[in-house]
Amino acid sequence: MVTVLSAQREKDLRSIETDKRTEIDFVNHRDESVVIYWLDYQGARERYLVLDSGDARQQPTFVGHPWVITTMGGHSLAVVLPADRPAQATIT
Repeated sequence: MVTVLSAQREKDLRSIETDKRTEIDFVNHRDESVVIYWLDYQGARERYLVLDSGDARQQPTFVGHPWVITTMGGHSLAVVLPADRPAQATIT
């Protein structure tokens, strides 16, 4: 299971070096598109994808790499931390 953190935690997070591969299955149940960002090793957002309403995407990643979900306007909705095995992150 992924760990979901409040959007306010984004400023405290950054990716850490690791070789433990995993994946997150992002599923968008909102009535609008969302943007998925990876937080790099300095904590900066790197845009990875736009996920339309009703769509899903499997995203390869590493344990210790946080992901930020935002509205199309950039407003943070949540931060997701991957699990040590593939898991789903449902966006509502």
